[in-house]
Amino acid sequence: MQRGTPMKRGFAARIGYTALKRGLAPPRLASLERYREQWYLKRLLEKLKITVVLDIGANDGKFAEGLRLMGYAGRIASFEPIPSEIKKLRGRAHGDINWQVFDYALGSDTGTADFNVIEEGGGLFYSSFLRPIAAPAVSTVLQIAVKRLDSVWTEIIRLEDRVFLKTDTQGFDMRVLQGAGEYLTNVLGVMTEANVKRLYEGAPHYLETLAFLEAQGFSLMELRVIDRTEQGSVLEYDCILARI
Repeated sequence: MQRGTPMKRGFAARIGYTALKRGLAPPRLASLERYREQWYLKRLLEKLKITVVLDIGANDGKFAEGLRLMGYAGRIASFEPIPSEIKKLRGRAHGDINWQVFDYALGSDTGTADFNVIEEGGGLFYSSFLRPIAAPAVSTVLQIAVKRLDSVWTEIIRLEDRVFLKTDTQGFDMRVLQGAGEYLTNVLGVMTEANVKRLYEGAPHYLETLAFLEAQGFSLMELRVIDRTEQGSVLEYDCILARI
């Protein structure tokens, strides 16, 4: 495994990733729950015999770094359009010959589009092509290059590849999936955010997302709660689906 400078991690993280790398399920402790979730993802990647993960909406690279820490040694293609995050992402990917970084966004159209960035406390709070329903005022609007996944597919994916697609694009995920076109039939697994409550203007309801993917031949494997309202109802899920 080759990667950039490792992050400082706490005791729970060391236990969690050690268990994952050894193929063990981390114990049921609140501080280790996210590592149990990653254990499930690791097992699914192995079951599907995934050779390349498309990391769309890569942000600063933590998701892809987590794949490496859990023992995934296959190829990663990360897509991130924000300059400040690309710099951090490239730092994490530095020295890893199986981790490519692409500095543009993916969507259902090719061209340029306004990209909303909200910063708070000196860091990135929110970023999306869609406007949030309830959030601080937009700090910056960037002009971002957007491509369809099917327009770059053959540059990244080999005929023999087994593909897993992860998209985390703040309400824009359906458009990412639509931009895969006919190549979506070559994807064996998907991990996508899906809104239960209306969080972004123009974002689909989670049932629309699931119906779209099930119509494409995917089966729902797991729903993970990302966030809840103060009253406890679900705001959004991470949805994991696979061709099984």
